[in-house]
Amino acid sequence: MTQEQASVITIFGGSGDLARRKLYPALFQLYRHGILHDHFAVIGTARRPWTNEYYRDVIATSLKRSRGRVRFGTRLCQPLLLPKS
Repeated sequence: MTQEQASVITIFGGSGDLARRKLYPALFQLYRHGILHDHFAVIGTARRPWTNEYYRDVIATSLKRSRGRVRFGTRLCQPLLLPKS
């Protein structure tokens, strides 16, 4: 029996262009193809004073542009932005 391990991915500059264009779509594709499983989290850090709701909107737009399909507000996807204090 294989036990799934939990993992956390931290993205420094989570509100930046690289994260929006490349990192978030790539992570979502890894999840869709079964490479990332249910027990993982992605935490973005940034200097921008965004709310978590706005951050979720940014990620949703990023995934739509990359032809990804995701429903926010589910257990699958609850992005969290930790602003620099």
